[in-house]
Amino acid sequence: MQRRKQKAAVEVTRGTVEQAVADWLEDNAGDRGSLSPWESHCFAMLLTFLRYGYCERAMDQLAFTLEPPTPLPIFPLRNLMTLEQVRSAFPQASSADRYRRHEHGQGRSEDRHDGA
Repeated sequence: MQRRKQKAAVEVTRGTVEQAVADWLEDNAGDRGSLSPWESHCFAMLLTFLRYGYCERAMDQLAFTLEPPTPLPIFPLRNLMTLEQVRSAFPQASSADRYRRHEHGQGRSEDRHDGA
């Protein structure tokens, strides 16, 4: 009798994706004001997959922002997302990102509440 090895399935939930986006924003978006066209495309796809409950595919799209496939596939260049649109789509992530930037003395002057 053969025993099949069963992989321990790690369930990807919406919360997992949102935390991963928060981490991405913290690591990659703090010191720049825009997304590359590829990142914009990936985040648009991520939001679409997340909207319909395909959390695993949403995580794949986030992974593609960090390690794009080679060669880069053809993708539409119209209606690209901005970094602000990504932050507004994930309010928990953007507020955590803004808080972390304040802790380190970074951030825009309109984000600061100390009168600077």
